[in-house]
Amino acid sequence: VPDMSCWEQYISIPDPDDLDWEACKRENEVYCNSDKLVQLGILSGWWERLISLMDVENAAVALIDEEQQEGVHRFFDLHTNLLIGYVDRMSNILPIDNVLVHDDWGHQNGPFFSPDVCCEMIVPYLKRLIDFCHSKGISFELHSCGRNETNVPCMIEAGVDMWGGQQELNDFEKLAEQYKDSPIVFAFSPDHIPEGVSDGELRETARQWVLRHKDHHVAFCGKDIPAVLKAAVYEFSRKLYAGEEI
Repeated sequence: VPDMSCWEQYISIPDPDDLDWEACKRENEVYCNSDKLVQLGILSGWWERLISLMDVENAAVALIDEEQQEGVHRFFDLHTNLLIGYVDRMSNILPIDNVLVHDDWGHQNGPFFSPDVCCEMIVPYLKRLIDFCHSKGISFELHSCGRNETNVPCMIEAGVDMWGGQQELNDFEKLAEQYKDSPIVFAFSPDHIPEGVSDGELRETARQWVLRHKDHHVAFCGKDIPAVLKAAVYEFSRKLYAGEEI
């Protein structure tokens, strides 16, 4: 799409009614019959979908180009309707607890757009989807790679329940403290876990992490986490929830 003011000449929005929802239900019933949280993952969100139509540079320009902004709004409005329709149909046939949308707002050094642009061009549509999820008792997680610390207020305004970002690019320790009075949950794990440490040291790392964040909205999340550390974080957090000393 060379120009979002006339995107309708190049693409069309699919009709969810054309999909076989009964077959989808049959294929996923056993998988979703679980005592664990069932998450519906969606690729892609608004910014990523715009990139897929224009590439990064042209998509960034379209967000701030007055001649294209109205077309971007039209497209995001229809894209939101599509996502809402998808979540609605999926949650009607399967026990969906959480919706995860991928929308990578940042690169290694910062976001692709300012908070003002994000709040004007993306937040209204993100919020509409989140409000719909909440109306059905479904929580919402935003997967957004890149250095996105400055756009956290936009996530909060939209009603994001949890952000899982790249820990090596964002200071989640700082964010957890800075936004402890906001409902958003930050998903991360202890930094710099050395190799070859004893189980006792891992348990102490877990205890200190839980104590440090007992008044914060955080979720323990990370890759290649030692099993002992994960089990200890669960143990210590459950004890704190029960009012016990750790």
